[in-house]
Amino acid sequence: MRLIAAVVPPREAQEDLAAVVRSVPGEIGQLDLLAADALVLPVANFGNVARADLETLGEVLSRMAASSPSFVLRLNGGAALENPGEHFVSARVTGELDRLSRLVHGIPPEARRLGFLLDRRAFRPQVHVGEVTSVTTLEYLQAMLARLDEYEGHPWRTRELSLLHPNSPQGGRPTYDEVVRYALAESGLSATESGAVRPW
Repeated sequence: MRLIAAVVPPREAQEDLAAVVRSVPGEIGQLDLLAADALVLPVANFGNVARADLETLGEVLSRMAASSPSFVLRLNGGAALENPGEHFVSARVTGELDRLSRLVHGIPPEARRLGFLLDRRAFRPQVHVGEVTSVTTLEYLQAMLARLDEYEGHPWRTRELSLLHPNSPQGGRPTYDEVVRYALAESGLSATESGAVRPW
């Protein structure tokens, strides 16, 4: 089963960003928009993980999260088609990126040491908001980026790291099922709130 580690913005931040993206004028189909609850910040992509290995992976993520102080982030700015073959429009993430970066770059060495295979693409602090389609125009993309560049979401304190299962029906927009959450240091979450695996 495919698994990713991610920072999940508060629901209010997700819905606010989704509303901003939907506010850009254009014909239907200009962008294959993601639902608000699919607006997440991927931290590590583990590919397919066997259920028997979930506990081992969880130990890695729990340890890394517990050693990472909580940090403040916000959605601010936009990006589109930054690399060859990429088809996404994204909102940039700003804030205490030094703390986020330490968490992001600490996970792969520990996970690979235990035999997990990770996506080797460089991490970028961005939240995908949609994918271009065959009818996307340059004018629409410019309008979308202009809107995102002037957007400045409310800051939030990230207190946990989530392990998510991407659930993408054939031909449908991706959604995410939460498997487990791991508390960051100084998060204030109790032991029962952190590390409890959801049915999957």
